[in-house]
Amino acid sequence: MIARPKVLVISPFIPYPLNSGSRIRTFESLQRISTFADITLAVIYYSYQDLPALFELNHQFDNLLAARLARGEPGYEHLPVSISDFSSHHMEGAIIDTLTRARPDLIHLNFAYAGSYTHLFHGIPVLLEEHNIEYDVVKRSGSHEDYEDLRDFEQDLWRSVDHCIAVTQRDFEMMAETIPAQKISLLPNGVDTHYFQPSPNPGELKLIFIGTLDYPPNQQAIRNIWEFIWPNLRQQQIPWYIIGSGMPGDLDFVHSDPQIHFLHNIPDIRPYLDSNSIMVVPLQVGGGSRIKILTALAMGSPIVSTAIGCEGIDVTNEEHILIADDPQTMLTQINRLCKDPLLRILLSRSGRQLVEKHYDWGIVLEPLHSIYNNLLA
Repeated sequence: MIARPKVLVISPFIPYPLNSGSRIRTFESLQRISTFADITLAVIYYSYQDLPALFELNHQFDNLLAARLARGEPGYEHLPVSISDFSSHHMEGAIIDTLTRARPDLIHLNFAYAGSYTHLFHGIPVLLEEHNIEYDVVKRSGSHEDYEDLRDFEQDLWRSVDHCIAVTQRDFEMMAETIPAQKISLLPNGVDTHYFQPSPNPGELKLIFIGTLDYPPNQQAIRNIWEFIWPNLRQQQIPWYIIGSGMPGDLDFVHSDPQIHFLHNIPDIRPYLDSNSIMVVPLQVGGGSRIKILTALAMGSPIVSTAIGCEGIDVTNEEHILIADDPQTMLTQINRLCKDPLLRILLSRSGRQLVEKHYDWGIVLEPLHSIYNNLLA
């Protein structure tokens, strides 16, 4: 057994700032791994606007490799388009150089998008952390473009690596149809329950939406709120806070209403989450699980979500969360919360208890150490 192994973690994006679920999970995984292994972190960046995040990340990790992927540069014709779009020839060169200078004991791939480099890792154990199953997200979106190629690539990747991590039971079961179940570990998403704690002084009653704004399902969710839910809440003088990161695309309509507060790339969302903050998650497409729901539960915020929106989190309808799969039901559930402060308090308390018991990052990521030990044995 290697006392303190050297691990090369490869990510198709910079896990900083911590303003999206994928970045938060990646950063928390890295923090956990750093307690028992020496990390070389290889990340791709896409423009010079990413440099401040790289500089900040360089303070966190001693060995940082960054390779730029310019839009429009030659891709990998043998790969599905969606994988090629996140694959960098500069990154491949940096990985080859790293393997030559200081051969790692283990490779940790973050997302299937990092799977284009597996041909380089001869004789080194490889772990794949799947935040969601990419081809499943494509299929559930109703778009079949690139679906078959992506499915074949992703399933071949599962077969080729030594171990896989899934974040939801659904993903685990889908992967187990292709590879042996003992080759998969289920490590759900989590939340820092020490950092995110309920406020003792709830603020005004308000509607909250949190999400990456350049993610098409989130953009559609905001449009659905605007069209089907917001007209009723506007009449009740309830403000709506949209808290997001990324480029908002064609959401300019939200700026036209003084009751809608658009908060972009704010460093701390805690002041906006409490037992009077009703989080709405009207997602109809997605994969993995939503860290924003775990964050809201930790802060004691009541939540109304579609079943897909809260997928992968062991919540019970009417106990931890209110589930609504169509706009009218969602509006009804939101209005229930607006009119019933006791219901808000009950959901707030039970949600907080759930994440404390099952979803703190220290609990959900604890198996990483034994997974590494098994791969290195």
